[in-house]
Amino acid sequence: MSDISERVFSKTATITYLNTTAKNLFTLPRKAKVLFFLVDVNTAFNDSGTDLLDIGIPTDAVYFADDVIVSVAGQVMVQQSNLGDIGNVPRVVQGKYIGQNSNATAGSLTVTCVFSHYKSR
Repeated sequence: MSDISERVFSKTATITYLNTTAKNLFTLPRKAKVLFFLVDVNTAFNDSGTDLLDIGIPTDAVYFADDVIVSVAGQVMVQQSNLGDIGNVPRVVQGKYIGQNSNATAGSLTVTCVFSHYKSR
């Protein structure tokens, strides 16, 4: 019987008001277990309507999070779905900014994914 321990890691990427189509943020290793996402809005997004962020994968744009509000600077602990083991293949994580009226001229945020991964000893 082997001793298996989990280590905690994070991956971080930036999204701006120009990222209105899915942007590849980072790739999680196979068998990673997603614990949570943090979004740090460094510069508030300023569309004249709503300012939202989706976090997903190539086959599902809202796999991890749907409609995170990014119109105010600060940190948001994302209410996400599909936590846990991502499966036996590496998983690309994507992000996309959605401005309701497509007229934003500012906005920048950092997405951080905190996950665990095993290491056999």
